[in-house]
Amino acid sequence: MQQYFHFTIGPVQGFVAQARRTQDFWAGSFLLSWLSGIAICQVQAQIEKTGCGEILFPKPDLCFIDALKGISTAGGPSQGSIPNRFLAQVSADFDPQAVTRAVQQAWQSLADAVWQQKLEHVLGKTSSAFQIWQRQVSGFWELQWCLTERADESYVLDQRKQIRTHFPPDEPGIKCMMMDGLQELSGITRPDAAKMKHFWESLRENIPPPQLREGEHLSAPALIKRCFRDVFETQKIPLDGVTVHGWRLPQSIPSTSYLAASPWIRKALENTVENEVAVEAWNTFAQQTHVNNLSTEPVNPDWFNTYPSLPDSVSQWLRLDGNLYFPHMLFDEGFCENEDVAKKAEHTFKRLKAAVGLKSPSAFYAIVLMDGDRLGSQMSVQSKQQAISESLSAFTQAVPELVTRYNGFLVYAGGDDVLALLPLDSAIQCATAIREQYEQCFEHAKAAVGIETSISAAVLLTHAKQLLTTQLQRAHSLLDDVAKNRTGRNALAVEIWKPGGLHAQWSQPWDCEYLQQSLAHLQSQTELAVSHGFLSRIAHVLENTNTLNMDPMLIEALIRVEYRRGRKDDIKDGRYLSDETKMIQRFIELCRRWEHGQVQQGFQPDAVKLLHFLVSEQPAKETV
Repeated sequence: MQQYFHFTIGPVQGFVAQARRTQDFWAGSFLLSWLSGIAICQVQAQIEKTGCGEILFPKPDLCFIDALKGISTAGGPSQGSIPNRFLAQVSADFDPQAVTRAVQQAWQSLADAVWQQKLEHVLGKTSSAFQIWQRQVSGFWELQWCLTERADESYVLDQRKQIRTHFPPDEPGIKCMMMDGLQELSGITRPDAAKMKHFWESLRENIPPPQLREGEHLSAPALIKRCFRDVFETQKIPLDGVTVHGWRLPQSIPSTSYLAASPWIRKALENTVENEVAVEAWNTFAQQTHVNNLSTEPVNPDWFNTYPSLPDSVSQWLRLDGNLYFPHMLFDEGFCENEDVAKKAEHTFKRLKAAVGLKSPSAFYAIVLMDGDRLGSQMSVQSKQQAISESLSAFTQAVPELVTRYNGFLVYAGGDDVLALLPLDSAIQCATAIREQYEQCFEHAKAAVGIETSISAAVLLTHAKQLLTTQLQRAHSLLDDVAKNRTGRNALAVEIWKPGGLHAQWSQPWDCEYLQQSLAHLQSQTELAVSHGFLSRIAHVLENTNTLNMDPMLIEALIRVEYRRGRKDDIKDGRYLSDETKMIQRFIELCRRWEHGQVQQGFQPDAVKLLHFLVSEQPAKETV
């Protein structure tokens, strides 16, 4: 007799979304995929033993599973790609407890390896910190499962999740700075700055920045997220029926500051070719900044063009901490040896900007969050499961290359979910390319079994110094509340968050391609000089039209007048007249309001704010 095994692991938000830096967020996502993959490997081991069953949904990422089993010759993936929930067909004598034991044992083994390498020689196993460590490691994960007679009874697992059976131990004392509710490891029950500093400074001798920065007080799960990469490659964990392996992971995860600065870095490198003054400034700047600001390897050399004429020291330039491209950060403790060096580095960076002919880099980057529309309701239909699973598998495998192509960092791609961090100048293009890939992967499934699906995206443009956890929450709200619920799914929603708060919000269905068309036009060499004034004036016009309910023909005339300002020579020469009407119409369509898939009365003035922001924040030439 066959039966169906439904499995899920959590907490997802409690482990993944609680992050102080991009590396924390990536680590949480990767580790959750790793543990879910271990559960799949154990299920497969039982299936191979009995000769009965298969993983039904979703189709697991074979690259990830092969790496786990140690049979991959090309290493393993750098991102999580296995969802935290899956369905398998199994035999009557299937043992669910073997799956949960495998997950817990693998987690404990990894935690032990981190403790032994990073903490044991300082704290020892008799310390109160070790007791806290063991308590938090053993009681962290909530593993839930159920067995059903039919594959389409996934609601049983949903009902099971409503029954609380996981009771984490009490967490007294001072709390972790990354993960809410967990005690930090010193065990100090009342605030005592001297004792706290002594404890964490002793750990920092073996856990240097950026893994553990001065002033950070963390829990066991948080420290595992920070340090597991150092021990992961050597992991070989024997479990019931399967041995799981680690592999080499990237040692450099781009910070939000690095992502923000990367368009400037690319342009600066281009302008450094055959520029001896710039080469000297680059080298001096790298020497003046503290050694801790160099990563062990370039963050992602694929982001940058190769220039054979540049010196070998270019690899050192690319390893600089992203914060260093923002002069006020040079004076923060640890970035330079002392204030005098920081002042010299600040002066050198000014020389570098002058040498490459650029203004200061933008401090903004993008969070791209995407999710399939209406796919969950069709997953329970057995006749559609295989087609959905195969389409999602193809989509998951295609996403990493797309994100790299647009100079981004992929945090997670699994199922119909994508989360990536990108520079400002390529985020919307990347989201569009991912959407096109999703449509392509589902093209056959839509025709063959009638699957109805699309994908929506949230692109949150935010300052690098804003709290990552908060911005991720805002990205989820932008996706669910604006792109899906308000705009009507199959949509793109964009927000700009400045340090002072929300600056602009815009959304439209994907089929309206006016944003990229308008942006490309405004960023052209002939338009940049007049774009800023035009966009400021047109925003004012559209804000007034929303209240005055003006005729669209009159609005078009007003926009045309503003567009022609500063273009008297062009008008006389007739160089733009053939495209003017098309351009004006794109602006009007870009600003239209959409709700539930339908055009509404009125306009979105924030569309113009968005265009103005994107044009303003691109790497700009320094005016002399």
